[in-house]
Parts: sequence; C-alpha cells; structure tokens
Amino acid sequence: MKTKTKFETILICLLLLMIGFVGCSNDEDNEKFSFPNHNEENVESFFQTASNEMFNGMRVFFRDTTIKGEAVCVINNEKDFRSAYFGRGQLPQIDFSIYSLVIGKVYIDAGYYLKEQKILLDGKSQTLYLYFEHTKEGAITAFVEYLFWGVYPKLSTREITIKKFNHGIEKNV
Repeated sequence: MKTKTKFETILICLLLLMIGFVGCSNDEDNEKFSFPNHNEENVESFFQTASNEMFNGMRVFFRDTTIKGEAVCVINNEKDFRSAYFGRGQLPQIDFSIYSLVIGKVYIDAGYYLKEQKILLDGKSQTLYLYFEHTKEGAITAFVEYLFWGVYPKLSTREITIKKFNHGIEKNV
C-alpha cells in the first residue's frame, strides 16, 4: 500500500512540475504588443489627405533626398511633427505627453492596403508589424510608395524595425 501511495505522490509531483513548465514561456513573458489608437477623426482625415498627396507625387513627409527606400520614424513632440511635415495642411492635435506618432513609408504592390499594424515591445527592440491585404478590385501590377502612420501609447525609443506581411507572408524590408 505504501508503494502505491509513493507512486501516486511522485506522479502528482511530476504532473504539477510539467504543468509549471508548460505555463512558463520565456518568449511570451517578455513580448508585448502595442496597438495604434485611431479614435481621432481629425488625425485620420489629415493622414488620408497626406497619403493622397504622397500618392500623387507630393513630398509631404520624407522629403529628404537621402531617404530613398523605406523608412519609419517615431515622433514624440509637436516640434518634431512640424519639422517632419512639408505640406500646407493644418497639423492635427496629438497629445504627445501620452502618445507617440509612428509614421513611415514602404513600397508595396498597387492594390494592397494596410489592414493591421502593431508594435512588438520585447524589452530589447521594437518591431513594427504591417499586415497588407489585396483589394477586391483589379489593380495594375506596380510598386507604389505607401504612407502609413499610427498614434501609439508613448514609446521610449525612436528605433523601430519594420516587418511587412502580404496575405500572411513576410516580405523583406
């Protein structure tokens, strides 16, 4: 009888230990996603206009000729926002005491749109995930410059890596 009790005790201990290992994940404990806040209509309208202007060849952002490829920047104050914008429109109000503006440009196939974006904060670096979907309408096969933006909870760094996904497939940036 004592052997059966010892065996059951050891079995229960092993099961509890296994549950403990399954419950702990090194990667998931350190990773945290941050999502953009899109509840300001004036911000949405401003960037829609800016996107249209960039699509039509106007350099309202990323005017610097040294920025030829894809780019992303984090703006944490109104002064930096004003100096990054070269258009004629009125800048929207963003509370930079609690938010950061992430703005960038990427090249994508015409006919794709940004479905979702989120930033992975893992304590070491920040990675911006951009998920693109194809529109249901026909489109010319060509690369276009695409302006993206997001108002995120305050970010502590200006360094962000971009990862693009088209239909769930990662595209190199």
